[in-house]
Amino acid sequence: MDKKSKYLIFGLVLVFAVSVYWNYRVFFVERNFVVDSTTICDPKIESCFMWCEGGECETDYYAKITKRAYTIPICNEALEECEPLVCETDETECEITYCSGDTVQDNEVCTNSRDFQIEENPEPMSTSTEPVI
Repeated sequence: MDKKSKYLIFGLVLVFAVSVYWNYRVFFVERNFVVDSTTICDPKIESCFMWCEGGECETDYYAKITKRAYTIPICNEALEECEPLVCETDETECEITYCSGDTVQDNEVCTNSRDFQIEENPEPMSTSTEPVI
């Protein structure tokens, strides 16, 4: 092999090594990437997603969340109970998406908060003040 070929191979190996190192640093050390996940949702006050398949719907209500990985605490769900993902007040690159006609996908259904409302003071069945004998 001549000198030019050796320099070319060395250059390509060097570029590959720098690329591998850079990606390792970004993804594993800095954790500088976007995470799309789900988080808890209260169907009484928010329009949540619900997963349905074959006419059967699950009762796990969720909203979709997008945030940077470095803002998420490291947690192993197999070993411990992890906190649900939330957007902090000072977090600019975090977004929670609730269910609507524009955001719903295949096999997803939106909940209606009116279906989950329970009347705190129900209307009396009769308005008579006469005692019942």
